[in-house]
Amino acid sequence: MIAVTWSRRAIKHLKAIKRYIEKFNPGAAQSTAEKILESVETISNHPLIGRIEEIDDQTRRFSVPGTSYIIFYQVRDVVEIAAVLHGAQMLDVSDD
Repeated sequence: MIAVTWSRRAIKHLKAIKRYIEKFNPGAAQSTAEKILESVETISNHPLIGRIEEIDDQTRRFSVPGTSYIIFYQVRDVVEIAAVLHGAQMLDVSDD
């Protein structure tokens, strides 16, 4: 298992995802957040599991099972979670 850090942007994304879903279904919001966190644990255990992102060969993407969300991350000495986005959103590497 490799240590995980979260960028401020990724933390904001996770909170925004949960807030948005809570408006419609609080149970689904909690379940989705748990699935994202479980996926981060999977990435921690298997850092090369995600596929290389086309825009940046240092960034990997992992689709969260049972959701429409994608975790973008980089593997260095630690796994850095860079962003968590809905599959319909685009990753902006310049966005902090």
